Amino acid sequence: MLKLPIITCLALVIILISLAGAERTYIVSGSGPANYKTINDAIARASSGDTIYVKPGIYNEEVIVGKTLTIGPLIGEKGSIILEGKNKTTGMMITADGCSVDGLIIRGFSKAGIELDSNGNNIRNNQFQDDFPGILIYNSSSNRVEKNSFKDCFAGVVLWHGAAGNYITDNTIGGGNRALFTNDVGGNTLSNNVLSGSSIGLYLTNATGLVASGNKVSGGTYGILADNISRCSIRDSILKGCEHGIFISETDHLSIYNNSIKDGSFGILMQRSSANGIQGCTVDNITEGIGLGFVIDSIISGCSVSNIKKQCIGLVNSRNNTLEKNQINKCTQAESMGIMIMNSPSNRFHANVLKDVIWGLYVEGKAKEDYDNTIDESNTIDGKPIAYLCGQSGKTIRDRELAHLTLAYCQNCFVAGNTITNDALFLSESSNNKILGNNVSRCYGIYINRSLYNDLVGNTLYANRYSGIYLTNSDGNQVRENHAYQNSQNGISLANSQSNNLSGNLVELNSAGVWLNLSNSNMIVENNITSNQLGIFIANSIGNQVYHNNFISNKEQAEDKNGDNSWDMGNVTGGNYWSDRNAKGNPSTGWPRIIRGLKKDNHPFENLNGWKLMDQGPSALTCLGA
Repeated sequence: MLKLPIITCLALVIILISLAGAERTYIVSGSGPANYKTINDAIARASSGDTIYVKPGIYNEEVIVGKTLTIGPLIGEKGSIILEGKNKTTGMMITADGCSVDGLIIRGFSKAGIELDSNGNNIRNNQFQDDFPGILIYNSSSNRVEKNSFKDCFAGVVLWHGAAGNYITDNTIGGGNRALFTNDVGGNTLSNNVLSGSSIGLYLTNATGLVASGNKVSGGTYGILADNISRCSIRDSILKGCEHGIFISETDHLSIYNNSIKDGSFGILMQRSSANGIQGCTVDNITEGIGLGFVIDSIISGCSVSNIKKQCIGLVNSRNNTLEKNQINKCTQAESMGIMIMNSPSNRFHANVLKDVIWGLYVEGKAKEDYDNTIDESNTIDGKPIAYLCGQSGKTIRDRELAHLTLAYCQNCFVAGNTITNDALFLSESSNNKILGNNVSRCYGIYINRSLYNDLVGNTLYANRYSGIYLTNSDGNQVRENHAYQNSQNGISLANSQSNNLSGNLVELNSAGVWLNLSNSNMIVENNITSNQLGIFIANSIGNQVYHNNFISNKEQAEDKNGDNSWDMGNVTGGNYWSDRNAKGNPSTGWPRIIRGLKKDNHPFENLNGWKLMDQGPSALTCLGA
């Protein structure tokens, strides 16, 4: 009763043994003893499932693999197996599925070292030299290209037109124009490859669903260049010494996660893109860290940006983006800036931490909406909050210690008794505000841009990097009783600003005490201008009235060129006191003070504050030693 099942099992074993025996091996040697002289000869005799062993030597042929074969070195043999491409186009064309190619040197082919027009192949442990490219995968899927090396190929691996679901992993690619290149593909994985010295490390274009992870890229113009891709991921990569670390253009729904970029000109630069995320990336020792241009609806979160020579994070013509929980550190060069926002509205900034930065936040725009960003006080510089107000009226900011304060398109605000520790006190397109008794020192001073009829009174401005107070395109402001001293440039500067009143200020030990250019009809009255390199400098300006000021021990007291301004108000009201002019009388007549630029004060005062003595009679003059 049991004989029939036993016979059936034995028959099955015999069939399996017969099938296994059908997988044959072929040995190829170009010069020594073997079955075949060329690889193509062996392929012609082989059947799908067979193995072709190739002995060391040089094979000058174009191999066509139309059967499922394994091609590689004979175990135990030493020496190189070279598929030579002299005067030939494609080293190996694989049109059958499920092939394996292992351990060859493929060099000098003008179209491709290996071209895959089939699926499920394994290409590993090969060397490609001077091919164009090393491997071309065309309209094929589920291929694995791993642990190969590429040297000086125009491109290492190219995924082209419909290639999907392929794995390019653990390869080493050096030199050439493009190490890894994709075009018109979807769903491929490029992981853990080492790319060095190529003009472009990873060039990803017209791709969807692609994952590039764990790659190491060094040198070249672009570490990773992504153009017109969607729903892809670039993560866990290390880029060092690339001029551009990661460059993104015309891209959406891209995740840039946990990448490290070091030593180059640009860290991450994204333009004309939307709905992307940059998260957990590290950018270090770069000229410009992370930049967005014409970008919308994207997120920069949890990134660390440090040792940046110019701007750490910059937005230009970008809107509706979120920047949160980023760390910006050690940006201390003269031109470096933490966060720069230009012509970029409706962005949200939250919990960004800046430390040891020269200039933390700078915002500039052409219209009100460009300033309309949400920047709350959870953003800090060296632990001090950033205060940013846009389009508000009647607000009071008093007795605060702030790293930065901006009023943009604000009216009738009261800002008093505050200390600004890092950036500046900015007014832009703001009017009728009171800026009283603030200490803005060792930073960038008070900067007034396109603002009207504000009162700047009693502020202290010490050792700022530029001017203590700087008005540009601003008219009708009162700048009174401020103390501006030891600023790197000027105490008070006016550019393209008209009809402002500068009075009662003490400006000392600056480059210039008061500086005007292209600024007309301003009043400069009753200021103490002391020990500056240049007391007052006026250029290309008309109608300014400069009188009743004390000029004391400035290296050059005043200069007025290319303009028509008044340095005295006649023999009754008089001009100014000059510590280096022994005039007689308060005011004097016949004792003019010549001013560089062929101007003069015709009626200088004999005494310091001599105009205060004009109505007090001889007894007051006697007390002063007159």
